[in-house]
Amino acid sequence: MRIRIHIPGPVPSAVQADLRGGAGLGATERFTGQVGSMKFLKWAAVVVLVVLPLAEVAGHLVVQQTDAYLTLSNFVQISAGIRAKVGDHPKMRLHFFEYSIRVSGPSGNAEFSAFVEGSKGGGELNAKLVKTGDWKITSVALDGQEIQAPTINPATPRRSQPEDLHQR
Repeated sequence: MRIRIHIPGPVPSAVQADLRGGAGLGATERFTGQVGSMKFLKWAAVVVLVVLPLAEVAGHLVVQQTDAYLTLSNFVQISAGIRAKVGDHPKMRLHFFEYSIRVSGPSGNAEFSAFVEGSKGGGELNAKLVKTGDWKITSVALDGQEIQAPTINPATPRRSQPEDLHQR
């Protein structure tokens, strides 16, 4: 069954296109709009699936080269409190997305969350550092228990005697 509608007088081309389902666009304009939106979606997918993960990995590697991270890493290696809980030769693995470093000239602050593993086991480390010239550890907790944190200069070589570093 087909219904025909007769409209007296001339019908504007935009209305004719609407009646054909084109919303005022010819076939060429509809096709070009679809191709343009597909290109946008492809580039958006590339950014989300490739560029952002690569940028995060690069940022993670850069953070591990900062003086703040090296200060904390040195502390983890020599801390008697950490060795008592996790054992000898503690290794620190920084969590992705769980760190923050803000520096403005000679001052700044940093927060890290990492997993520390040694010969007896492992634990979650949370640390805060402040920069006033050199980075100083203000608080360190391993599995929620505070660890005494001496001031460490990142340029200081790793030592086996933590007593040399206590300056409180």
